[in-house]
Amino acid sequence: MNSSSPSLGQSVKPAPYVQPSPPAALMRTDGTFLIMDATPAAARLLGYADARDLIGMGLPAFFVHAADFAAFQAKLSSQPLASEPNLTSTQQIDALLIDRQGDPFPVHFVAQTQRTADGELVGMQTRLVDLSVQQAQLEQLYASDLQLRLLMEKTQSIIFNIDTTTNRITALNPAFETITGWARSEWIGKSFTPLVHPDDLTLALTIV
Repeated sequence: MNSSSPSLGQSVKPAPYVQPSPPAALMRTDGTFLIMDATPAAARLLGYADARDLIGMGLPAFFVHAADFAAFQAKLSSQPLASEPNLTSTQQIDALLIDRQGDPFPVHFVAQTQRTADGELVGMQTRLVDLSVQQAQLEQLYASDLQLRLLMEKTQSIIFNIDTTTNRITALNPAFETITGWARSEWIGKSFTPLVHPDDLTLALTIV
């Protein structure tokens, strides 16, 4: 029996769970930006059930704004000439694409280009990162922040923000001035501890 094998009754620590990465949305184009190959994830992102339907289509057709593709081309053209044939380089850009149903969505392009020694573009592999989820999260965060600001302005109770590393006050609502008679500017940037009753200070510090 292998001495390294766990004996009966011996607990075996399970392997940590690793969240699988989503399939990559990749496309390969030729020197004229015609799509030569694509992964199923790229096809789904663009609204196609079969990646083979993308073959032969021009990449510029998926850009909502022609100026975005022109800027992308300009970035590619600004790359220094390759010192060796088939040298690769990488460029990145954010753009708004349009899927098969006509719905626009933001993406982040990571394009690895392949050029000849004369600088001629012969091919490109592009990874498309859908930014829709990040954008929705930012919009939700903005809405939550706006609601908090409105609450701070309208409530009759004191609401404040504290930097937990320094215990300094970073924000106070108007109710602070109404209730205490002090101007908010007098306390912003100062420690909140003088505002707490000595009997409650220990508890307040543990909460912060």
